[in-house]
Amino acid sequence: MTPLPRVLRHGLIGAAALFLLPIGAVGQTLPGPLRTFVTDVDQPPKIVAARLSADLGGALDLVDEGGVLMMAYAGNEIPDPLRRFVLAAVPEIDAALLAPGAEVNLSLALVPAETGTQMRVMLSSPALADPGALVTALGPELPKGASVLMNDGATGGCAGQVILSQPAPPAETAPLYVELMTRQGFKITDASDASTSFFVGQRQDCALFLYVQPDPAAASRSTVIVKYLEE
Repeated sequence: MTPLPRVLRHGLIGAAALFLLPIGAVGQTLPGPLRTFVTDVDQPPKIVAARLSADLGGALDLVDEGGVLMMAYAGNEIPDPLRRFVLAAVPEIDAALLAPGAEVNLSLALVPAETGTQMRVMLSSPALADPGALVTALGPELPKGASVLMNDGATGGCAGQVILSQPAPPAETAPLYVELMTRQGFKITDASDASTSFFVGQRQDCALFLYVQPDPAAASRSTVIVKYLEE
């Protein structure tokens, strides 16, 4: 295996960067919560990509999206060269997440940077789930059929956001989540018209933003964003 270029920096990146990676459509139910990492290496993207592609031997393709080289994998048998590459670059990733047989969605982006390459890795895995945190944040009973696409730091305090998919159009979905938030002690203080389904709630010194939109992949489903913000 070709050695990985020298790592200059690594760590977590915020939720705003999640959507730069091709991990799937919003309506796709991912296998678990998402975590995103960033690493800087000291060689340009094309060199890093060439070495990784050579090790993979055509098992996966890198796609050029406006100068950003992207690769995605979903399944439970991640190719060994990709697993070794990611674990070497981002040592804080638990190796068990990428072990043979472990279900995972992984996206990799190689972004040009002054130092060479900024490498962004996004993982979704059942092993990352913390059911207790979600129950504390949203309560024990989600609307029937709801599936969690992402829990970004929502643990019951006034922080983080949760993105869900609901098998109903927005007009039917919005009242379900307004009721859910009301049960959590929020008073809805503002709302948009029915076409956009945007709600604002208050609970003591905590603000809630609830946004319900049509799922772009299926008109019969909705995407729900619940965001908490301490005032």
